[in-house]
Amino acid sequence: MPLFIIKEDITKINTDAIVNSTDPDYLPTGAISKAIHTVAGSELMEESKNLPKCNEGCAQITKAYKLSSKFVIHTVSPFYSEAGEDEEFLQSCYTESLYLAQEYNCKSIAFPLIGIGGRGFPKKFALNLAVSAINDYLKIKDDINVFIVVFDETFYGYINEKYSQYCKSTELLNYSSDDVLGNKLNNLGAGFYDLLMSHITSREMTVSECYNKAKVDKRLFSKIKNNGY
Repeated sequence: MPLFIIKEDITKINTDAIVNSTDPDYLPTGAISKAIHTVAGSELMEESKNLPKCNEGCAQITKAYKLSSKFVIHTVSPFYSEAGEDEEFLQSCYTESLYLAQEYNCKSIAFPLIGIGGRGFPKKFALNLAVSAINDYLKIKDDINVFIVVFDETFYGYINEKYSQYCKSTELLNYSSDDVLGNKLNNLGAGFYDLLMSHITSREMTVSECYNKAKVDKRLFSKIKNNGY
């Protein structure tokens, strides 16, 4: 299953698990972590208090409580060092979170960009490492949908230029299973494909130009066509 990069508030993502970049004692020190705790409610902090201390590059899991997801996976980023001693630990944040998600039978997971902010990693560096770490994992175990969730609109513009193959529509990809995606398609309404083809023709576009410009996966476009939506 693929990697996607989307612009959204991670607390609104309906994946089986979302990742919380935290400190060793699970305190919500960063903006994203604070938002996750605020939406989840006080039960998240109460459960976190019963977890063992989380070292850099490690991960622990809790329930998600009032969040849309089922689980919150907590991981601790190292602090950035120009010597590069921290890269292995940052990569481990992704791989350990993915292993833990699959241990709990998660089919989808959403990551923030780990290590930026208070931990000091430059955004572009952190993004490159995240994409590399996740893709390396998916080469071995590809039965999970992975999302990198970015809230900064300006930075997402950069991502859309440099990593356009991963940037997808939030509306179509905000799901935790293929069944949910299928339900979205079933609710598109009769004649949707005919209307879409009419629009493509009126714009003098090819089908491939349409789904590439819309950043919709070719397989999803084919599903819309073949099921007569």
